[in-house]
Amino acid sequence: FPKLVDLHNYPAANSHTAKVTNWETLNRKVFSKLRIRVTPELIQQITMCVPGALESVLMAIKDKVETQQRKTGAVRSVDGFRQFSGEWGDMDTDVLSDVGILSEIRKLKSEVHLKNNTIAVLNQKVIHLESLIEMKDKRLKELVASVDRLQAQAQSKESQESFRTTSM
Repeated sequence: FPKLVDLHNYPAANSHTAKVTNWETLNRKVFSKLRIRVTPELIQQITMCVPGALESVLMAIKDKVETQQRKTGAVRSVDGFRQFSGEWGDMDTDVLSDVGILSEIRKLKSEVHLKNNTIAVLNQKVIHLESLIEMKDKRLKELVASVDRLQAQAQSKESQESFRTTSM
């Protein structure tokens, strides 16, 4: 690993632009040899400390290391660290370790979560509107029954009055 990274290319950085420059250099000089592509958007997220951004890059590197270990058969050295017999440039591209794809998956999952929340809110509104319709239907039935009762009373009075006038 250390052969791939020349520390003199990465000065200490506190400013955002210097951090971006360091990550772009790392992307160009190191990640390209590992065949890992970090998108400019992801570099921006990393330098702005967006949660999960750096983890996706680290997971991609871990996947590459594990792939290389399986391919070449990592050997333990005397001090307990692993040594690799192959060159990093010989690694094949693992689709899932492409950091751009991981970033896109994370973005799509976020969109799905937002849409699920929207669906839940809309379902609550539908339930509320259905209960309002039920209440309106109930009130309408009460009013229709009241009108029917009043009409029946009016007819009853008319028939009583007509009965009185005919009996006289």
